[in-house]
Amino acid sequence: MVQPMTAETTMGAEGELERFRWTVTDYHRMVEVGLLDADARVELIDGEIVRMAPIGLLHADCVNRIGVRLARAVGDDAYLSFGNPVRLSQYDEPQPDLMLLAPRSSGYSQHAPGPEDVLLAIEVSDSTLRTDLRIKVPLYARTGVAEVWVIDVENERLLAFDQLEASTYVRQREAKAGTALSPHRLPTLSIAVADIFNWRGG
Repeated sequence: MVQPMTAETTMGAEGELERFRWTVTDYHRMVEVGLLDADARVELIDGEIVRMAPIGLLHADCVNRIGVRLARAVGDDAYLSFGNPVRLSQYDEPQPDLMLLAPRSSGYSQHAPGPEDVLLAIEVSDSTLRTDLRIKVPLYARTGVAEVWVIDVENERLLAFDQLEASTYVRQREAKAGTALSPHRLPTLSIAVADIFNWRGG
């Protein structure tokens, strides 16, 4: 039996519209009953269903490049996830372009990863830089994700955010071609920024 949806209502000031916040449970139930296409490019952010930007060629190529580098470098130290959801809170289930997750013998087939499982979240920004910096990065910080990287495709740079204090990242690093970065929780893994933007094969 399909259970009723239980969106939270936030009362507005007099004369304003009320705001409904969908829970992750509601969000998945919409797919079950056919209100949302299972393949729809959407994610749940602060209880709102948000349309994701189309995947352009630059975006896809950058995701593939960094994914190859991570797959070669990470070994058994982490679980590499491409474009899959992470359940950050009752009202948040974004889909980072890439994640490094804490390894588990049984994987993540029984329940979705949470913020405590994310060693590194990566957002590739070709047309979404403003949104990623103003909404996604604070969301990851607020829900306790250890580190997030934003790949700024247009400016060919990597922005890294880590060291959580009071639900805020207090350290930001910027890296461009000629430099490399390591995730805070995987210090032996080093990614050369030039390799993200210049395919060298091999």
